[in-house]
Amino acid sequence: MQNNNSAGAIGFLAGAVLGGLVGAAAGLLLAPHTGDVTRRKVKKAGDKLIKKGLDAFDDFQEDRIEPFLDQVSSKASKVKDNVEDKVKDIKAKVSQKIPSRQPLSK
Repeated sequence: MQNNNSAGAIGFLAGAVLGGLVGAAAGLLLAPHTGDVTRRKVKKAGDKLIKKGLDAFDDFQEDRIEPFLDQVSSKASKVKDNVEDKVKDIKAKVSQKIPSRQPLSK
């Protein structure tokens, strides 16, 4: 289910970028203004499109990536704790089975 949401967000971002490019190209071809005015308008529209794309990426990062990383970190911490507990248990069992050695006297 998580992969479908991620794929949908990526598809949306790709569609937004493609739509912006098509719109900019259509604006250039159909512009009733001089080249200088048209370039300023296209630059302004491009800047807005970049800002929207960056905002969408930031939202995606906050909504999807950060919670995912928090979840992975939490699970990794639990696994680490479980492994440490198992190692302690194994050490305790081994030390019970092996008699302690007394240092040799000189």
